[in-house]
Amino acid sequence: MCQLTDHIDYTLTAGELGALLLENREIKQRQPIFNRRQRRYKQLHTWILNTSDTAFLAPVLHRPARESLWNQDSYGLYRSPRQARLALEHWIKQYRLCPKVCGLESGSGPCFSFQLNRCQGACCGKESPGSHNRRLRQALHEHQIQAWPYNGTLVIRECGATEDDYHLVHQWCHLATFNHAPGEEDLHPPHDVCFDLDSYRMLLHFLNRGIEHFVMP
Repeated sequence: MCQLTDHIDYTLTAGELGALLLENREIKQRQPIFNRRQRRYKQLHTWILNTSDTAFLAPVLHRPARESLWNQDSYGLYRSPRQARLALEHWIKQYRLCPKVCGLESGSGPCFSFQLNRCQGACCGKESPGSHNRRLRQALHEHQIQAWPYNGTLVIRECGATEDDYHLVHQWCHLATFNHAPGEEDLHPPHDVCFDLDSYRMLLHFLNRGIEHFVMP
């Protein structure tokens, strides 16, 4: 890496959130060789719950458009179907759910986990839909994607040593950052703004920590 470095540029930010958002945007735009984890993914995957004919809730993998992501209960955001399946397998094992009811096994008779005493029998009439559904919802609860709770565009104020940054956010999308309090003329986002998993996690983390913010109608 050192041999490939010609010079180093830097940008001062008011605080940690601004630095993380700027770094994330630069990685997405420039696609550096040595940082693949935060590269932009064109399509994310999430789990939604469907009710089967037998009244059992079943996780179904879904590829939502950005505008529909918040219109239904969604659980987890994943960059690939494989990553999503690994998460589901972990929940099944942790909460002793039935792999067959959850769509990971097919065929007749009890699932393989029931034979190993790792399933409580939802696949063979030993456990009711209500009981299995409660545990499934419990497993998914902490992974539910938070709906946009603000009636308008959010402005996050980050106070720095010499100046403040104002981060403009709507539907969990980071629209822009200003070094002045934004007005109505700043509320027009660029056309290429889209939902980004890394930005969502950063924004949610800092808002949960109580960073200063206000809503623009």
